[in-house]
Formats: sequence, structure tokens, C-alpha cells
Amino acid sequence: MSKNLNDQELLTLVRRFQDGDKYHYVEMADLFSHVHFLNSSRNIGTNHSLLHEIETFLVAARSRSTQWRRVFRKDFHTWQGKLTLNHLLKILKKHGLALSLSLNPQLISKFGLKGEQASYAFAQIKRVTQLHDQESSGSQRADVRSKTRLSESYGLEEEKESITQKKMNSRKRLDRASSIMRTFNSMTGEHSGIETDDDSRAVIDYHALCDCIYVCDWVYSRLSKY
Repeated sequence: MSKNLNDQELLTLVRRFQDGDKYHYVEMADLFSHVHFLNSSRNIGTNHSLLHEIETFLVAARSRSTQWRRVFRKDFHTWQGKLTLNHLLKILKKHGLALSLSLNPQLISKFGLKGEQASYAFAQIKRVTQLHDQESSGSQRADVRSKTRLSESYGLEEEKESITQKKMNSRKRLDRASSIMRTFNSMTGEHSGIETDDDSRAVIDYHALCDCIYVCDWVYSRLSKY
């Protein structure tokens, strides 16, 4: 790498993976794996299809420009390299990878935690998620109180009414959405979107997953040239 980049370019690249006094070198290796995959001229048409095979999913994930390990690490629903299967599927779907429910058992078998480890990790993930939600809710309440005091100070009662109306409208939308999903689930026998009762507490080691997505064939490709 140092032969193809000057000092400034190399420094810029390394800083991309700097986090305080730490460097996420494994995420840099993920990027190299992704670039090597693209340069190998392999392609897979999965932009709009539902993925049913785990091998197809891994290749599709590698082909995306999304840095999956970085995305998982920065998500507040994760704890020490772990996240629930349900949240993993939500992230994948958000970034354009829709997985068939038939893949859930394979993901759990290959990347899931077992027994007490899974139970403990699930509890920790739930704890950090709740703490984040509480902090976020507290910040929102502070914003509302600040707006309310400003409204009262200047006699702008219509602003208070607007805030209340927005809350009511938001609650109505949530209730309507819940009602629709309950009706849909009762008709199809499926849980909303991606969750199932059996998988609701499944915990995935996302480092193990990313290690399978970003295989190190790029290293051996470079070594074979010498």
C-alpha cells in the first residue's frame, strides 16, 4: 500500500479509521477486501431481490460500499460487538439488503451466541438501548419545556397548541400503523416485517459476520505477485 500512496495520501487514509487515540485497522482491512472484490470484476444482481442463500448474502454484502462493521459499531443498539438478529436485519434492510426469513436459522447457527452468553448479551443490549432512549427522551422533553417557556414568555400560545397537535397526530399515526400491522399479521400468520417469536432474543456476533463478509483473499492475491 505504501508503494502506491504518497505520505499525505497514506495519512489521509489512516485518519479515516481513527477514533480518538485508536485506529480501527480491521475496518481498513474490510475496505481493502471490498475494493479487491470490485476489482476482480465479480458481480451479483441483488439490488431488488430477496436473498435466500447465506453465501449469496455474504457476497452481496461485500459488494456494497457500506462499511458494515463500522455501521454496526456506531449503532447504539450494539454492545461489545453484539447485536440482536432483529436489529441486524433492520440495518441490512435499511441499506438495501432484504433477507428471507428462511435465512434466520442459518445466521443464528453460524454467527449467533449460545446459551448463557446469548442471554447475558441480550440483557446488556437491552440495557444500553434503554439508557440511550432515556437520554434521548430527556433531551426531547427539555426542548419541549424550553419552547413552552418561550411561548409563555411572549404570549405565543399557538405554539403550545402546535406542539400538542403534533404529539396527537404522531400518536394517531403510530396507533394506525400498529392496527394495520396487527390486521396484516392475523391474515398472513406472520410477525411484522422480520421478527419471529423464536428469533426475538437471538444475538449475533457482528465481528464474526463481518469476518465472513470481508474475506482476506486480497492478501493472498498481493502475495502471489511476489
